[in-house]
Amino acid sequence: MTPFQDILSTAHDMSTAQLLRHLIGARFAGRTVVTASLLMRSVAVLKMVADIEPATPIVFCHAGDLFPESRDYRDRIVASLGLSDVRALRGAEIKVKPGDHDHYEHIWAQYRDSSGSVHELVHLNETLSGFDCWISAVYHVSPAHGTQPTRPRIDIDGRLIRVNPLVGWSDADVRRFMKANDLPLHPLVKRPRLPPPPP
Repeated sequence: MTPFQDILSTAHDMSTAQLLRHLIGARFAGRTVVTASLLMRSVAVLKMVADIEPATPIVFCHAGDLFPESRDYRDRIVASLGLSDVRALRGAEIKVKPGDHDHYEHIWAQYRDSSGSVHELVHLNETLSGFDCWISAVYHVSPAHGTQPTRPRIDIDGRLIRVNPLVGWSDADVRRFMKANDLPLHPLVKRPRLPPPPP
C-alpha cells in the first residue's frame, strides 16, 4: 500500500472535522498549509482548522486588490478565530520546483463597476514549497456556472497531498455550519442585490 492509498483508507469514513484533525494534528503535523478565500466555504474550513491548531499556516488567495470591505472582513475572521500564521503570496510564483509540477488555485475576480468576472490562476509554487499537505479551501468558481467544481476529497498534486475538505457539502450545509458557529457572512454577500435596470 502506498502512503497515498493509506491516507485514503484511513480517511474513508472520517467526517470533515475528523479528517482535518488527523491531517493537521497527527499525519502532517507542522507540514500542512491551508489556502483560503473569503467565501463561506473557506470560512467554514478556517473555523475547523482554528479549532484544531490556530497556528496552522493560512494563505489567503485573491485576484487584484481587495475591496475595503474584504480587507476588514478578512481581518475580523483572522482575529475572531485566533489564526496566528496568516501569510501573503510572494508574487507570480510561476517557476516550478525540480521534481514537482505547477501548483495553483483558480480565482474568479469581480469588480464593482462590471457585471462580468475575470478568471485568473494564482500560482503557489514557492508558497507551498515547505509543506507536504495542502488543504485547498479557496472554492472560487465562475458566477455563471453557479456550482462548485467536482474534485476528489483527497488527491495527489505533484509531490503534495491535496485535500478539498468540503467536497460533498451543499451550500445549505455550509450555511447551517456558519449559523451554528456564529460565523459572519461577508458584508457584500449580505447586501441585497439591486434590481436590474429598466429595459
